[in-house]
Amino acid sequence: MANIIGEPLDIINNKEIHQLYEDKGMLAENNTLNVSFKDMELCHKHWPDNFEALYDIGAKAFENFLIERCHLAKLFKLDQVKADSWRQHFVLDRCVLHMLQMLHEAISKYHEEMRGIKTDENFYKKLQTFGGRYRSLAPKVPVQEYFYLFGIWSEMHMDFIALTCYEGPVCSDERNVVAKVWEKIIDSIKVHFVYGWHHKMYTMTRDELEYFFKEDKAIEPARSKLLTKLSRLLSRESFNDAISEDKTLPARKSSQTSKDLSVPGAYK
Repeated sequence: MANIIGEPLDIINNKEIHQLYEDKGMLAENNTLNVSFKDMELCHKHWPDNFEALYDIGAKAFENFLIERCHLAKLFKLDQVKADSWRQHFVLDRCVLHMLQMLHEAISKYHEEMRGIKTDENFYKKLQTFGGRYRSLAPKVPVQEYFYLFGIWSEMHMDFIALTCYEGPVCSDERNVVAKVWEKIIDSIKVHFVYGWHHKMYTMTRDELEYFFKEDKAIEPARSKLLTKLSRLLSRESFNDAISEDKTLPARKSSQTSKDLSVPGAYK
């Protein structure tokens, strides 16, 4: 088993599973992928190192996600499902960028682990933070909907590999190997993502608070900080979480947080 938590949503709905995660869920030995060194090398080899290609895959995955889950568009404050305009849309642009950060951090860390570099719990805390970010950006979207999004992204990533591989018939076999590795990576991500989403493990940046809670929303904050972070990720430099770099304001008042989605039967 890749993780001691078989069903990620049990972290929300089951008190014992929730406690099990808090006790043992962030230990490296309980987060093994059970893939070979060769397969992980292949998966890492096919990770795009071009930002535009990476963003296009992520944006298209979100577009397909919202077309197939059309009832969610309004929850992302989206008037029109069209990926080529999302760089100017505060919520969707950040959703795409955060997803790419999360996936890049995951493939990089698991690749390093295969090379003998120990993974500590800070990595899993970062995955939790991504779950918290998504709840902050779209608080009414149920967490399980993102599982479907991750699946769409994986399919589109495999299509990208097929289009950019010039090594002949071997590409079909490589695609299948990479798909299986990503399936295991995403299964591992889900566990920590759900915990972070459930506990809202993210403090909004000043820009985000201004966008969501100030009356004047005419000017949308710049995306330069997120682009800088993603560029550093693509250059294989160390990842610093947004919390440590962005100046934040005090937590929202209770009247604001009460609007967040609650999950029936959830364990807190």
